[in-house]
Amino acid sequence: MDFKIDSVIKTKRKTIALQITDDATLVVRAPFYVSEQTIKDVVIKHKDWIERKKKDILSRDPKFAEKEFVNGEGF
Repeated sequence: MDFKIDSVIKTKRKTIALQITDDATLVVRAPFYVSEQTIKDVVIKHKDWIERKKKDILSRDPKFAEKEFVNGEGF
């Protein structure tokens, strides 16, 4: 794998979910009973999707980033 799993969250669920956050980190949500090898297999299986989503997030226009509020400014 040429990318790392940034966070693994094990919860009381039935399926494995992959999430790419706004800062392009990979979060895996999985059931308690799923092994680390199974999680790695799922990530490898979906590596094309993960790479595509990370590239989309990193190529977003930064002008739509965080807004700054200024005193006296109106809507």
